[in-house]
Amino acid sequence: MEFVRESEWGQRAGLMIILGVLLVMGVIPFWTDNWVGGVSLCVRFSRLFELVENKWCSVEDMVRLGWGKGGEGWKWRSRLLAWEEESARDCCYLLLNIVLHADVVDK
Repeated sequence: MEFVRESEWGQRAGLMIILGVLLVMGVIPFWTDNWVGGVSLCVRFSRLFELVENKWCSVEDMVRLGWGKGGEGWKWRSRLLAWEEESARDCCYLLLNIVLHADVVDK
């Protein structure tokens, strides 16, 4: 499993830009691992991490539940304030261009 920005994938015509080591998304913690952008999401979006119900879900869990705006992966302990909703939109936007590819060898 590797993570490739969709725009880079299209521009490279099949040549993949690998953002990290070969990953198995079922064991990668969504919030606490630095699998996207070099900084963990729990650091980058610390307030969201405080409010999210499932702090220990995996990347696979979030993909399966839906990490886009309104996806089932976003469950909060309380209603979000306006600035927290904006932060959640920023997080969704960050994830928007992530494309997961299975069975691709890391070179």
